[in-house]
Amino acid sequence: NKALRSKDRDAVKPWFPYLKLFHAAIEKLPDIRMNLWRGIERDIADNYTKDDIITWWGISSCSPFIDVIKGFLNRTSTLFLVEAVRGKDISLYSSFSQEKEVLLSPATRLRVVSNALESPLLHVVHLQEIYDQNESSSSTPVVPTTKSLTFGTLTDEAGNRYELPVYKPYY
Repeated sequence: NKALRSKDRDAVKPWFPYLKLFHAAIEKLPDIRMNLWRGIERDIADNYTKDDIITWWGISSCSPFIDVIKGFLNRTSTLFLVEAVRGKDISLYSSFSQEKEVLLSPATRLRVVSNALESPLLHVVHLQEIYDQNESSSSTPVVPTTKSLTFGTLTDEAGNRYELPVYKPYY
């Protein structure tokens, strides 16, 4: 995931054989259309503005159960509600099958449904997966290019700076 999210596109090259194998395997699982939850440890809600189209370049682990996600949250976390259309349920293959883990593939495109709900203890972002029905299920994963990927800077309360990938469509 670190390589997939890296600004340095060459960092992904050593992983191409694994990613191809992963993609071939995950595509054999049925698509799951459901609301999913994902939590991350820092507040990046301000990076998500209504109607923006973003891409999550890494493999994203989610769960349909919010109580599973709450164990990953703290006061600076961001909680995502994702309306998934191509999630892949891997609970039968997981050591934690009770978590009902659902994966979103690399390069999952998402639309920000509404501006973030923020309070002192909670930052929630509502996303909707975008899927082009004309895409072939056997297509290879998309690798971001410098034309489609820009980076935004986030500074947290402690002064730590993070560069985050942001998908900007080009025409």
